Amino acid sequence: TSAYIGLSTTKNSNCKYSTNPLDLYASPSMLNFSTTGTLAHETLVSGLFPLPTVNYYLVRCQDTATGTETPACKISVNVGTPCSSSVSCAAGMICSLAGYCEFPACSGAVPAPGTTLPLGTTSTTIGMTTSVASTCKYDPNLYSASGKPVDFFTMVNTFATADNLKHSNLVSGLVGGFNAYYAQCQDTKVNIKTGKQDLSGICQIAFNVGASTFGGALTCTPGTVCPSGAICPLSGICPIAPSGSGSIACTPGTTCPSGAVCPVSGVCPACPAGTVYNPATGACEVLASCVPGTICPDGSICPVSGFCVPAGSCPAGTTFNPLTGICEPGFLASTSPAASVCNVLGISFQGTAPGSGIGPTANCSILAVILALVQWFAWIVALLAVVYGLRGGYTYITSAGDRAKLELARKYIIYTMIGVVVAIISFSIVAISRAVAGI
Repeated sequence: TSAYIGLSTTKNSNCKYSTNPLDLYASPSMLNFSTTGTLAHETLVSGLFPLPTVNYYLVRCQDTATGTETPACKISVNVGTPCSSSVSCAAGMICSLAGYCEFPACSGAVPAPGTTLPLGTTSTTIGMTTSVASTCKYDPNLYSASGKPVDFFTMVNTFATADNLKHSNLVSGLVGGFNAYYAQCQDTKVNIKTGKQDLSGICQIAFNVGASTFGGALTCTPGTVCPSGAICPLSGICPIAPSGSGSIACTPGTTCPSGAVCPVSGVCPACPAGTVYNPATGACEVLASCVPGTICPDGSICPVSGFCVPAGSCPAGTTFNPLTGICEPGFLASTSPAASVCNVLGISFQGTAPGSGIGPTANCSILAVILALVQWFAWIVALLAVVYGLRGGYTYITSAGDRAKLELARKYIIYTMIGVVVAIISFSIVAISRAVAGI
């Protein structure tokens, strides 16, 4: 739920950030980076929302010597791992309906999943239930200060309980945005078969404080109704009017594009399900279904909603972002690193971890080339080990007591064992190196 964001400038500058793309450098809501004034700028941000919501930060900088303001830019932060099924998620996690890995919600979680507390809330009661008498602990962090994953034995807080079935505690220090607490429980009774107290899997109690905003976009629970009257899409973000939602300003009493009569509020009701308002034509158009990530007929990328967005459906100065399902200000330049993949001898390497040497041009680093050669060497050694093993076994069986053949068979078996050890070590070196380098 928190991470460091930063950027670098070519001249000494003072940089500020905000979640409102319309803010100016002098706007009160613009916040100073905790480290700024030089060429490097960094700060810690909290309340980050998990995928499919993308966390955006507008950044504006001012030259310390001349006071000249540099062009605005955007820092985007994705939290979580996209998935198509729970098989691709880490142990204990599930693939959510929105298509990202997360821990399952705790049984009887309080606040309930999808709850949004009023902006400014700093404390609330969290809780959960268990089907058997248990002691439950929780922690706001998934990792300890040493970088190791937390578990029941390292979690720092214990839920209060009267019957060991209902567990709750008052938590404070809530931040605006996404808040999550990770819990794990241990049975109070010893399992007769194992002689130990059983542990449950880790679950989460997650909720929002205030709505996440960027360019007027509000976070929402898919399937619920947005303030504009539109249905919240799978992206988890209410569409920006007039794009997508069909919430168009109108004169009361006139007819809206959807065919409905404009109400006294002066805002047209949302377009019918499966349609979207297109300002280019002034009508609600039928959406063509598509597979997220594929190419729509007009050349755009199919968004997470699973419907192609008609060309020109975003307001002037904005572009449609298929990852978030909303129209975003077009004047902001994204600083998100592009995913890159390179191939060496049929082995693919990917990632943008520092030091990996893999950039947007997808050129392979020296490390990738070396690891590919080591992996092929390991396969060749493993194959030779199998061949020598089979040959040694055959020689031993057909030796008929011949000492020369028995000695030869023994050598083949020794070579096989050496080959197996070398192959295992080589594969381990490749796996560990790729994990460390993030490739």
